[in-house]
Amino acid sequence: MGLQGVTLAPKFVFGVNGQIQNNLYIIDEKKLLYVAGHNVIIFNPEEGSQYFIPGSENVEAINFITISPAKKFLAICERGETRAQVTIFNLQTRKRQKVIPEADQEVDYKCKEFLGVAFCPKDEKRHIVTLCGEPDWCVLLWQHDVFKMLAKINLSVVDPIANTFQISEFNVSTHLVVAVTGPGCFNFLKVNDGMNGFTVLKD
Repeated sequence: MGLQGVTLAPKFVFGVNGQIQNNLYIIDEKKLLYVAGHNVIIFNPEEGSQYFIPGSENVEAINFITISPAKKFLAICERGETRAQVTIFNLQTRKRQKVIPEADQEVDYKCKEFLGVAFCPKDEKRHIVTLCGEPDWCVLLWQHDVFKMLAKINLSVVDPIANTFQISEFNVSTHLVVAVTGPGCFNFLKVNDGMNGFTVLKD
C-alpha cells in the first residue's frame, strides 16, 4: 500500500538555534517566539503547544528575526542562494504578508543575507530598514507594503566580520533614527522627512 496523498506535519520541535542573535521574544503573557531548525516557533509553555512558521523554500537558512514594537509583525531574514530576502508575517492572523524583494524585482544590492532588520515604530505596517552584509555593507530603507526600496546608504566598514554587526530598532522618541554598530562602526542614521534618504548623525 503506497503513501500517495499522505503528508507529514511537525508536532513538536526540540531545541533552539543559538547561532542567531536576539533569538527569543515574549510576544504576550503566554507565548514565546524563537527559531528552531528552519522554523520560527510560537510556544505556549502552559499548554505545551507549538505553532510553526516554516522558513521559505529555496533559501539556505534563517539568519535573523525580529518583531515590531507593537508585536503585530514578525520579520524573518533568510540567507539566499543568490540574494538576501526578508519575509513579513502578521502575528495576529499568522499569515505571510510580504517577501522582500519580489522574485523578479531588480535590487541595488548583491549580499546573500541581511544581517539585521528593524521596523519603524511610527509606521510599522509600511517601513523597515535592513542591514546588508558583504559585499555591500549598506543600510536599505523599504516601504514593505508595496515592495519598494526608498533609500540606501553605504557604511564605512573597517573590519567586515558579519556576525559582529547589529542594527537597532528605530529610536522610539524620534521615530526616524536607527543605529548600526560593529567593529570600527558606530552610526546613528536619521531617515529624512520625505523617507527618501539618510543623514548620518554620528559616524
